Amino acid sequence: MGTYIVRRLLLFPVTLFLLSIFFFFMLRTIPGDFVDYLFTQEGGSGSYQRITGQKGETVQQEYERIVRESYGLDKPVHVQYFRWMGHILRGDFGRSYSNEKRVIDVFKSRIPASAQLGLMGLIGSVIIGIPLGIISARFPETWLDNGLRMLAMTGLTVPHFVIAALILVFLSTTFHWIAPDFVYFWDNPRQNLTNIAFPAAVLSVTAAAPLMRLTRSQMLEVLSQDYIRTARAKGLAERTIFYRHALRNAILPVVTVVGLSLDRLIAGSVIVEVVFGINGMGAALVRAASSRDFPVIQMFTLTIGSVIILINLIVDVTYGWIDPRVRYE
Repeated sequence: MGTYIVRRLLLFPVTLFLLSIFFFFMLRTIPGDFVDYLFTQEGGSGSYQRITGQKGETVQQEYERIVRESYGLDKPVHVQYFRWMGHILRGDFGRSYSNEKRVIDVFKSRIPASAQLGLMGLIGSVIIGIPLGIISARFPETWLDNGLRMLAMTGLTVPHFVIAALILVFLSTTFHWIAPDFVYFWDNPRQNLTNIAFPAAVLSVTAAAPLMRLTRSQMLEVLSQDYIRTARAKGLAERTIFYRHALRNAILPVVTVVGLSLDRLIAGSVIVEVVFGINGMGAALVRAASSRDFPVIQMFTLTIGSVIILINLIVDVTYGWIDPRVRYE
């Protein structure tokens, strides 16, 4: 186990390095950069085009070139990448183009809201999805099973933003509810939960749907195995067979999906934060993407990549705890 964990940790920086290369160059294939966005917002056109400056450029073109040089966007892409990596290795993640703040400071102010929302969504999906899957498998082909399967199918097919928008419209029109500003839980628990509860519920419901369906299918598959029939033939109580023998063997694939559902939660949290007006990392990513704020987008990618790699490692290690037959060789 120890050797396996060390080997996975040694692959951690290699994976992040490859991720950074792929995303950095892919990001530069998008037409336009921050300077183009800046001049579009400022409406830099018109009379500037008729005035010729140095090198035969218009005043606007010359100004754009100067601004692009100040941000280092005039260099070849590979030069920009190695310069960026050099700064990261020194602990400098750069500054946001939009507000000139350090990227690390931007994330420090946004991480608490996103981390709490993601954690509550993950815990909620496990609390909702796995028990409902067990109940559905306990009473197969009944009205209860059919109703739960219909709910799960609804959670799988309806997008996050539709559920979030419906809840927001219902709360605002029926109860005149307006989401309060985000505060830390330790500063004002009531206001914090009022702000986070409904967005977390949206993430929980949508992430619980695949967990519920997988738990049900795995339980039914395990219950059809020969050793379950042998246990019944020996006279063991159905409750003991169901929870002690079947559940333990059926839960392993579910643990995998719980870990892999993190990407679904991240994608959903971006949309949910925008809909509910939560000032988290998802909202910052949307603003950065619209303004071509590359340093913020790149930091977001490395952060999420690191979290997903660590979660996958935790899931793999959890296999051995749930099923002693798993060996890491």
